[in-house]
Amino acid sequence: MEVRRVPGLDRPVSVLGVSLAPLVEGPPDRALGAPTIGFLRRARALGIRVYDVDAGDATPAAERALAAAFPEPDPELVVMGSLASRAAAVPDVPLSTTLEEFRHRLGGHPIGILWVPEGRLGRLRARRAELDELRRQGRLGAWGVAFDRPESVTEFVARGEWTGPALFRAPYDLLEPRAGRALLARLEGTDGRLVATDPHAQGLLDGSLLEPGAPLPPSPTERRAFEAVARRLIRLRPFTAGGARTLPEAAVQFAIAPPEVACTVLRTRRPELLETSVRALARPPLTRELLDRSLPDPGEPGGPGGPSPALSRPGPQAWDSRSK
Repeated sequence: MEVRRVPGLDRPVSVLGVSLAPLVEGPPDRALGAPTIGFLRRARALGIRVYDVDAGDATPAAERALAAAFPEPDPELVVMGSLASRAAAVPDVPLSTTLEEFRHRLGGHPIGILWVPEGRLGRLRARRAELDELRRQGRLGAWGVAFDRPESVTEFVARGEWTGPALFRAPYDLLEPRAGRALLARLEGTDGRLVATDPHAQGLLDGSLLEPGAPLPPSPTERRAFEAVARRLIRLRPFTAGGARTLPEAAVQFAIAPPEVACTVLRTRRPELLETSVRALARPPLTRELLDRSLPDPGEPGGPGGPSPALSRPGPQAWDSRSK
């Protein structure tokens, strides 16, 4: 599997990663169940090195699952975690203590990339020197800023709050023109890198939400998910022409096409979608020229400022039935 470098990390990351969040959601015994452990070990066998244990309230379960799946040291493994709220809220808690707690819960695996949530930046601004010192000591591979909304990234860049190499985690929709490409443009030619999350919209990219003539969901949350999938369909359909690739494969290739993207993290517990994502890496790559030609002009459906995209279920040739 292709690997790429990120600033501050002594080992490369695979272009595909796995989020443990969907694997541990639900009953308490799911985290250590055979399907979860089997999924993680299969991902590693396929060459995936990156594992994100940030799972909100279920983070302890995600950490236990990773420790159970990989009980032996693995020098290639890159574990991503989010800075504990306790360390962010209580100034006198050393970050070195937080990292040691992480390592203990992960069965000895160190944190390769530590994410600082965007909401904690104000409290942690004065502690950047501490993070950098932990990197110099070799106790932390890299640290970066995690954003919940793609728009937040472009706002952050516009305010000029960082200089030089940087590492960001942001939703996959950052790569779409509706959210803007300001960050990728800013990172171009630098050592900065982006980790894009959830290329398959939590498995909904198979078109299951897009029945012909179906009304938009009443819930604002469901509506946003519905529209996000529709935008991705508009963007990705040209890449599936002639059976060149399936929609899930196109989603992965679209995410990793920019060299500024170090990795895209899958959010699924479906083994078939894991396999599909790995198969995507063997397809002809999407070139920058092809990607630029695919971007809709402003005012077009799916473009910035344009009307909501027309929603319809694609034909069966648009995706591989094995990905459903």
